[in-house]
Amino acid sequence: MLLQFTPEQKAQEIDWQIIYNQNRSCPIIPRFKRIFQIGLFIVEVCFRFIVFKSFYKKNKRLYLKRQGNWLRKKLLTMGAAFIKAGQFMSLRPDIIEDEICQELDELQDKVPPFSPKLAKEIIENELQSQGKTFQECFSYFGEEPIAAASMGQVHRAKLKKSGEEVVIKVQRPKVFEIIKLDIMIFR
Repeated sequence: MLLQFTPEQKAQEIDWQIIYNQNRSCPIIPRFKRIFQIGLFIVEVCFRFIVFKSFYKKNKRLYLKRQGNWLRKKLLTMGAAFIKAGQFMSLRPDIIEDEICQELDELQDKVPPFSPKLAKEIIENELQSQGKTFQECFSYFGEEPIAAASMGQVHRAKLKKSGEEVVIKVQRPKVFEIIKLDIMIFR
């Protein structure tokens, strides 16, 4: 007789594997560090948006503008999952004040890029896993990204064989692991 699990039971099993570190998919120390970061972020948000609010009764717009600016910068430091949450919040002026939405709107198209040197290393590692080198594949690689987002960034390049101009999308370093950990913590 075969046992069948519901999707909820399968998800719970994955959570327990991560918690007990059976598959080494999420090491213990980074997990606790991330839980601490998220907890501190939640405390800061509560403090700033509840306690500080009473100090700015006269100039509410200035208060909201400053808090929106702080929140945008903080979401950028917290990583891809939080940037995505900020992007979503920027689209909800019915829930969040307009001044904060305007600040968070910058997360839609003004995410800072990571270093081009790191992007090149990521591409080189990927090519090495396929038995190729960077110099074999590209005659030109644009150091400055043409776009950057919460999950990655895009660089111009030119293929060596065909001379065709292409764009290369490079995933942010360790973004998958961080998002996986964040989703596990949020659950």
